[in-house]
Amino acid sequence: TAPTGGYPQEPVGAVPGGGGYPGSGNARASKLSNSTSAPGGHLGETSASSSLGTQSVGPTTGPVLRKKLFDQNVSDWAARYRKNKQNLDATSRDCDILRGDAAKLQAEVDEKAERYQQLEDRFRNECMAKYAETKGNLEVAMQQKAQLTADLSENRKQKSQHTREKKLLTADYERKHAELARGAEARDRLESQLAMFTQQLNQVTDERKRLERELDLVQHNLRQHTELADEAHNEMQRTCYGIKDSVDNHLTPSVRLDASYADQEAVEEENMMG
Repeated sequence: TAPTGGYPQEPVGAVPGGGGYPGSGNARASKLSNSTSAPGGHLGETSASSSLGTQSVGPTTGPVLRKKLFDQNVSDWAARYRKNKQNLDATSRDCDILRGDAAKLQAEVDEKAERYQQLEDRFRNECMAKYAETKGNLEVAMQQKAQLTADLSENRKQKSQHTREKKLLTADYERKHAELARGAEARDRLESQLAMFTQQLNQVTDERKRLERELDLVQHNLRQHTELADEAHNEMQRTCYGIKDSVDNHLTPSVRLDASYADQEAVEEENMMG
């Protein structure tokens, strides 16, 4: 076939179907040819609209479209092939992983089966022997239980008797304890009174000592003041006598007489005050 537009012409029947399935390519080609040949098709409208100002489409338009459709189908088939191959590879890897997991699980199952068999052997060899021994011990324990039950009934009788004795002793103890408590309370009360009286006595003793010290201090101050008063009185008498002598020497006899009377009255007043 002669090339048209750079692409070789191929028969429509040789185009593979969509995704590798026969028949789909022919259907698409027939639909495309019908759309191009139909008077109301899209391509017909394009050629009719372009014939007004440009050249009309030649007879080679059909093979070019068939070649483009062939390339589109091949690319779709290749994409689906690659996608299916990727899915197949992923499925293969998952299968390998599942095989590994299955091998591990089978090893675990074998190990658990072996452990179960060991447990069965241990149950038959050890547990059953221990069970027989425990059963014998249980029978002995039941006999001991019966004996202990009889002893328990006897001990309960003794307990009731001892309980009555305990009640009597408890009542006697409580009575004596109450008497002792009353005596202790009276003793505590007397001790508190004694402590209070002792404290009061100590306070009175301290107060007496303080008053004695204050009295000694007052007596000492009184003696000092008495001595000072005596010294002042003597000093005043000497002054008066000196004044009297000076007055007697310098004044007239009448004035001396009045001064002597005044001095005498002053001395008498001082004596009265002293």
